[in-house]
Amino acid sequence: MSFDQELRRALSRSDPSPGFVDRVLGRLSLSLDSTGTAGHRVSLRTHQVRWVAAAVAACLLIAVGWGRYEAHRQRAAEAERLTWEIRIALQIASEKLNDAQRRVQQLNEREF
Repeated sequence: MSFDQELRRALSRSDPSPGFVDRVLGRLSLSLDSTGTAGHRVSLRTHQVRWVAAAVAACLLIAVGWGRYEAHRQRAAEAERLTWEIRIALQIASEKLNDAQRRVQQLNEREF
């Protein structure tokens, strides 16, 4: 038998033996730890699900934090605007009161 024929025979497609899938799945779910005892290994899918859950939780935390920051920033801007408007209103009221006080003084001076 030539090398090519041996290679073709070795690489040819063949059906797996009965129970092959069960044996592979069994090996994936159990592994030996450093002491040599059998222990359950977290499957790759479970590991991926945990990472995805952690990423989703992190995104939610960022979104909630950003939303709270924006709400705080808007409240602070509104408070600053209202403070400025109140200062303007008090300044106008002060000027009006000063005008009224001057007029009252002028009326009092005319009467005496």
